[in-house]
Amino acid sequence: MGPNDVPFTWEEFRKVFYEKYFLQSIRLQKFREFDRLIQGHMTVAQYAAKFEELSRYAPALIAKKNIRARKFENGLRDRIQQLVTVFELPTYKEVVNKCLIIEKGLNDAQVAREKSMKKRGQAIDSQGQSIRAFKTKDLKIKPDCH
Repeated sequence: MGPNDVPFTWEEFRKVFYEKYFLQSIRLQKFREFDRLIQGHMTVAQYAAKFEELSRYAPALIAKKNIRARKFENGLRDRIQQLVTVFELPTYKEVVNKCLIIEKGLNDAQVAREKSMKKRGQAIDSQGQSIRAFKTKDLKIKPDCH
């Protein structure tokens, strides 16, 4: 920097750096990827990390806090989205935190259901085996008389 140069602000530096070192085609590709981003098979934490990573390429899409929160909600899996939207949370951070809690609750409920089904399945098997054993124990084979 020379004596007559005005120092850059951080935002100005980022803008110049971004435009110089990130090709327009890559920026557009990342913008589209962010615009189409959905949770799919990712966990909430993975989806939030991907959202953060790609949101840098689309600052205009999420300029306001509440718009950022709604964009994140819209990409969630249906069940989580249904449960979180009723809270009408104003910020992205609050939405992510609530989604993490909801996801944990859903996962815990799934584990409990699977345990219950497994126990029920074992009870049916053991009952079925004991019934078969009882029936075969009392079964007497008669010789054919012709």
